[in-house]
Amino acid sequence: MKICFLTSTSEWGGTEVHTVGLAETLEARGHEVVVAQLGHDVYRSVRLDPRRKIRIAEVPLTQPVEKIGWRRWLRILEPFRGDVCVFEKGDLDTGSLQLDLAARKLFRRYITVEQLTCEPMPPKTSRRHFHGLVPGLSLWWYQMFVMRHLRSLAPHKIVCVSDFTRRNLVEHYRFPQGKLVTIHNGFDAPRFSRSREHRAETRRRWAIPDDALAIGAVGRLKKVKGFDLAIELFRRLVAALPQRDMRLVLVGGGPIEQELERQAQAAGLDGRVLFPGFTERPWEAYPALDVFIMPSTNEGLPLALLEAMASGCCPIAMGVGGVPEVLTRPDVGWLVDPGDREGFYRAMESAARADPEGLRGMGERARGHVLSRFTARALFAKHADLIEGEFRRGTALVSASGNARPAAVEKKL
Repeated sequence: MKICFLTSTSEWGGTEVHTVGLAETLEARGHEVVVAQLGHDVYRSVRLDPRRKIRIAEVPLTQPVEKIGWRRWLRILEPFRGDVCVFEKGDLDTGSLQLDLAARKLFRRYITVEQLTCEPMPPKTSRRHFHGLVPGLSLWWYQMFVMRHLRSLAPHKIVCVSDFTRRNLVEHYRFPQGKLVTIHNGFDAPRFSRSREHRAETRRRWAIPDDALAIGAVGRLKKVKGFDLAIELFRRLVAALPQRDMRLVLVGGGPIEQELERQAQAAGLDGRVLFPGFTERPWEAYPALDVFIMPSTNEGLPLALLEAMASGCCPIAMGVGGVPEVLTRPDVGWLVDPGDREGFYRAMESAARADPEGLRGMGERARGHVLSRFTARALFAKHADLIEGEFRRGTALVSASGNARPAAVEKKL
């Protein structure tokens, strides 16, 4: 089976980790796999499993993905024509309807993966005409709804990384439930552990004493992650507990890194807030943290949360997207209502006041919790089973009709 992964990305993160893991799983099953990067080159610098023969193809684009028409997409994707196309999407609006339709035409089966929770439709507003006597028709609202609903038509299957993401697509954009399936993200269990060696070496590199409390995160430094709130609340925590030796560590790179550095400096936290930069070896960074924080405003099923818990970190996370599907018990971490800034601060303060043994115990429970539910090996196998099942279904339809494109499939478009 020939499988093409489409990606439209500019930096490394959870979506890219998922793409590589699923591609390696399918190649290990004997399938021919190519990862086509649309307009960017992110994957070539990544160390893929040397046993896997996965082709990485860069697709130069002279226009934004959203501006390219259907006929041009046909020409762009023609070299990758095969059995199954998997589009790993960062959010609902990634790509375009034209891309979807081209992939549907060129591949026997087309599958999309929704990594983030879609935004709900905004309130319906409109101008009033004739001196306010006649209300407008809110055409912009209907256009937005229709364009997002149309993204449900071309894929044969839509994989959501959380039940929350799946429910939102049905509730807000009327996606057909029969196309949607939930398969959670999973972490690489053999790599992530509470390694004492990694903890000691990374803390030495970061100049953090062993008895200091390290609160932190690993991820892209961008607005949706809420790291500005983390710095603000950490400033309050330092003021409330001046006797406690604490550090806030934000591991990663991104568009607001300098803005966050300025915020930390203005708050008088020089030396207390650390920015080690991007790491290709996050399994070495997590063990150096005692408490992992995720004050995000939007998540799907966050891989960083799973990795941190697997590394024995005590998690504090806003309950957005699929986060409540991970933090299902209060003894494995603090689950905070979305947007509850005070609740998040209280959780940070509770962690800072907890005794070290109590934190270690919670970290051990967190690790056991994710190991029993979210290992990559089991969940990528479910993804691969679905893709292979869709291929067999498409092959059966072709055999039954005797046509290259089954009429029944064409009618669905």
